[in-house]
Formats: sequence, C-alpha cells, structure tokens
Amino acid sequence: MSDPRASNLLGALAVALGDDISAATEGVAGHAAASPAAIVTVGGEPGQTIESLRRALELSHSGTVRLLDRLEDEGIVERREGKDGR
Repeated sequence: MSDPRASNLLGALAVALGDDISAATEGVAGHAAASPAAIVTVGGEPGQTIESLRRALELSHSGTVRLLDRLEDEGIVERREGKDGR
C-alpha cells in the first residue's frame, strides 16, 4: 500500500480484530490462548519436557509451569517423571 495513513489504519484494524477474536475465543473456551496450543502440542508429542513445551509455545519457563499447573488441576494433562528425574 502506498498510502502510509491507510496502511496504518488497516494495521490498527487488523490488530483490533485479532484482539476481539482472541477475547471471544478465550471467553467461550474458558482458557487463555496458550492452553489449546499446549493441549495440541502435548497431544501430538506426549512426554515433552517443560523446556521443549516452553520453546514450542514461546512462553517463559514459569509461565509454562503455571499453564501446566492449571491444565493438570483440571485433569486435562498428567505430569510424569522425566528421564532426568524431574
């Protein structure tokens, strides 16, 4: 697009729509966007480490642990001892 103002407005609209879609999806699902991504990732490759899941979801270590805590509390995922004993 050659008009900077139009490009800026279109970009702002895209961000606003994305935010609205995320909020609506999270409201219906009752989970933040990372939860479904974590469920799909773990379902596709069970037995992942926190680190590999963290990298796949692009979350911090502590954020990934908190996410797994919530999913485990709801009975969605199950933690097991890894090869390193953790």
